Amino acid sequence: MKKNSFLVKTVLMSMLTAVSVSFASCSDDDMTDRTDVTDESEMAMTRGGGSAIDAFKPNVDNSQWMAALSDSRLVADLSLPGTHDACTAEGWHLASQIGRSTATTQDLTIDEQLKVGVRVFDLRPELVLSTRNARYELRCCHGVMQTELLVKDFFIKMRDFLRENPTEFCIVTSNVTETRDMNAWAKQFAALTGDSELSGLFADFAPRLTVGEMRGHVLLLLRDDCDGLTVGGFLKGWSSNKNFDRQQNGTIKGTDGQSTPLWTQDYYSVGSDLTGKDEAIRKMLDATAARDLTTATPAWVFNYTAGYQGLVSSNHYRENASRTNRLVIDYLKNPLHNASTGIIMMDFAGMEQSPAYNGGDNYETSGLELVEALINQNYRTPGTIDASLFSICTLNVDGLPAYDFVNNDGPDTKYTPVISRYLADHNFDFIGVQENFDFDKELGRCLTANYDHDNWAGGMSANNLFNDGVLPFVFHTDGCKAWWQSHLKTVRTDSVRWNNRYGYDDHCRDEAATKGFRRYEVTTTDGFQLVVYNMHMEASERWDEVGGTDSLDRDCRSKQWIQLKQHIMSKLDERPVIVIGDFNTYYCRDNMKSVFIDAINASGRATCGDAWIEKCKGGVYPELEKDTKIADDGDYLGWTIRGEMPDKILYINPTGGHSVELLSCEYDNSKQTRAYYKDGGDEPLGDHFPLFAKFRLKN
Repeated sequence: MKKNSFLVKTVLMSMLTAVSVSFASCSDDDMTDRTDVTDESEMAMTRGGGSAIDAFKPNVDNSQWMAALSDSRLVADLSLPGTHDACTAEGWHLASQIGRSTATTQDLTIDEQLKVGVRVFDLRPELVLSTRNARYELRCCHGVMQTELLVKDFFIKMRDFLRENPTEFCIVTSNVTETRDMNAWAKQFAALTGDSELSGLFADFAPRLTVGEMRGHVLLLLRDDCDGLTVGGFLKGWSSNKNFDRQQNGTIKGTDGQSTPLWTQDYYSVGSDLTGKDEAIRKMLDATAARDLTTATPAWVFNYTAGYQGLVSSNHYRENASRTNRLVIDYLKNPLHNASTGIIMMDFAGMEQSPAYNGGDNYETSGLELVEALINQNYRTPGTIDASLFSICTLNVDGLPAYDFVNNDGPDTKYTPVISRYLADHNFDFIGVQENFDFDKELGRCLTANYDHDNWAGGMSANNLFNDGVLPFVFHTDGCKAWWQSHLKTVRTDSVRWNNRYGYDDHCRDEAATKGFRRYEVTTTDGFQLVVYNMHMEASERWDEVGGTDSLDRDCRSKQWIQLKQHIMSKLDERPVIVIGDFNTYYCRDNMKSVFIDAINASGRATCGDAWIEKCKGGVYPELEKDTKIADDGDYLGWTIRGEMPDKILYINPTGGHSVELLSCEYDNSKQTRAYYKDGGDEPLGDHFPLFAKFRLKN
């Protein structure tokens, strides 16, 4: 990855001109000697961050984590932690302050990375002029910025580590971005790989290379041609494009001519396209898991979390790592994501926090957690799906248009993808959402790997308006949608509009959209069948509820409850029914219990319960208040009244039929973890919090 802005490069090149001469004017003899490294005090001064970084370095030893891997395991089938611009914690040879501020992507040295568990290294072996003896040498660099580490010493570190830990192996990729005389570079690099001090270190490439064949060796993979190289292989078609199709056009070719597909996601110049980078990482993870590893030429995968936001700088690398390293960690928490990830190349590996170079706040880079999550991924076996368990979530996603006079504090395009990530990481079997009007694409961004869904009804746009015969301008959308795990066979059978509605230009404008309910029939892998309803009911303004002027809203909701009950009972068979949604209903304000729950229980055909009441309120329903005015308890967060929330999960078991047993229920306002708050602050992502429950399906 060539990650130096034109401005930075121009400044640095002018600084180095005084000690530079044309590569073309050098004799072959000039390119054989090495310079002595600077003394220890100089190295200590140039090693970025100093004691501030040392305080955050991990105290772990994963030096032999590969010992438990089977010798027959394909290297292509592993999940390997790797480091982008791996040598940038080795201290800066020239212009050290600029290196610390613009080119640092790691806080751990190569020795420390090896100990923490990193096994893949991104090397930049530039041919540079020695400041001591005017001879050319191979030095580890990041673009024009030179580190204190010579390339030969880099490989000696690999050799010494593998001698002490023969169960392990390493992969090193090489990319040259600044050297002008590539013939001179190739001659010196090829000679280095044949150096007697490195004898036996390097492995030959093969598409189906195994762990047993690799133990104790380094696989060297070059992105540049190198005549005379007799070990490793060459990476061709490397992609820094975020287009997924472009990322799958590469090849790895060994020095003996064997080749195999190469997939690379190295979209590094992220700028402000954060969701684009996130999506690129996830798409490659999904594709990697779906590879055919039985073929003679399995695809090898390099997936970079590394990149920078805005202009290139060390802190921008940290900022990006804080987001993307966490993204992969959360992805791997999904029990269905148990396949190989390929090689994940990260910034600030091993560092849970990385101090800013200018003394600012620490960045939560989660580098140790990601390294260890990838190590553990190699020992996860395909999980079995317990088809007797069924988890379900309901959430109003606050997807109204982001106009100042409508929903200026909504999640819109910035935070709706965060909601999507939250839902995907919780791995619910069935998700029903409401107010999914204008940001459907953002909401579904992370629900692609293991989920299917029904159709989106459209947003609140001019092309979705129609005349319903009563009112001239009505948005033809109910705002409801569902996602379900792909292993569930699910069919939406009904989409019904409420017969009774109230409020066209006031009282929440319920008549301005085609709100109603959707019905789904679900079959599990074991053949168990159940029915799910998802709906959005008549709403009231807060001031109407408190002021006692919401009688027409409450009357409308009562009629909607009766309509819903009649629809459910008309189709009731031996299958249990789960009802979810934003009901805009509070037991203390509405007669829902009598017209719906009590009516079903009294029918003799089924029993009905409320998951939140049973698991969070000790089975006690709030009493319906006689006074139409209620005291404002001041709890606007989540729109609760008297501790009640408008979102509910009900379940109905038919008499003599199959049933669901309620196991748990949770209303996640995340007061401790701040998981559902904007940037971890005090403002929720939307004006509702997720409500979810888990059931056991019983025949």
